[in-house]
Amino acid sequence: MAIDITANISDGAVIESSVVASQPITANISTGATIIADVTTGGIGPTGAAGQGVPTGGTAGQVLSKIDGADYNTQWVTGGGGGGSGITQSIVVTSGNVTAGSAALTNYTYLIAGAHTVTLPTAVGNMNLYELKNNHSANVSLAFTSGQTADGGGVTLAPQESVTLISSNTNWSIV
Repeated sequence: MAIDITANISDGAVIESSVVASQPITANISTGATIIADVTTGGIGPTGAAGQGVPTGGTAGQVLSKIDGADYNTQWVTGGGGGGSGITQSIVVTSGNVTAGSAALTNYTYLIAGAHTVTLPTAVGNMNLYELKNNHSANVSLAFTSGQTADGGGVTLAPQESVTLISSNTNWSIV
């Protein structure tokens, strides 16, 4: 049985009531008046249908990341922490000729430890940052793919010299 409670409560008046959540309470309260209500809510509703949920898989340190704007299109990636940008840092000490990595959201540091050639991947679609340092006793030249260059030319690093490169989406730029 639903009961509507309507009251005009004047200064100093106290009204106590027990109601069920579906019963409306309307009151005009003057300064100093008090309403004490014991409100009982309804029961727990039925369990809803199972949703998409969190996909299985992933390893320690990985986070779930959207691949694109499509609903539920996610993947496990090694993420940054604390709400950061999710950029991964890769540090490689060369032990021979190497083609630099190109995994998305990864900044690469190459410490060139010998007369090795480091070949940069294509600049097209590559948003990564590349830091390269020559730790060898002789000059080291970098190689580029698909006729690409760095600021229109090649890059040769003297001993202990370093360079930072980023893609312009068609070629490499020295930062």
